Amino acid sequence: MQRPLVVVMAAMLLVALTSPGADAGGRRTTYAMIDCRHVRTTPRSILFACGDGNYFVDHLTWFNWHPWKAAGFGLFHQNDCRPSCAEGTFRTEWGRIWLRNRDRCDPPGKFVFQHVRVRYEGTLLGRHRTEFGHLGCPL
Repeated sequence: MQRPLVVVMAAMLLVALTSPGADAGGRRTTYAMIDCRHVRTTPRSILFACGDGNYFVDHLTWFNWHPWKAAGFGLFHQNDCRPSCAEGTFRTEWGRIWLRNRDRCDPPGKFVFQHVRVRYEGTLLGRHRTEFGHLGCPL
């Protein structure tokens, strides 16, 4: 009689570990900061330059989104700031984006990607790639 009880208990444990509520604390989900105040998984756009809005990506399509890394493709926009950022022109280029190095942000009490690597299809303001780390947590 004990063997069926063990099988039932093992099945219940498996269901509990794989159910949507098993990740209620957000340990398995990693977010991206989308506008310096909010986080989201698989966002359609991300603002990188919080102070002036001079660098962002939109039209994002994600190839994969895992707790430890994410990879996608989108249209990057960057202001050339010539002759000044207020009078500059936004340049655009398609490119691939990789997110990694998650860190817990309190608030909102969620894991958020901190490192960004971009490789452009062509060049954007003379660069073929951009990489920066420690994006921080939402304000």
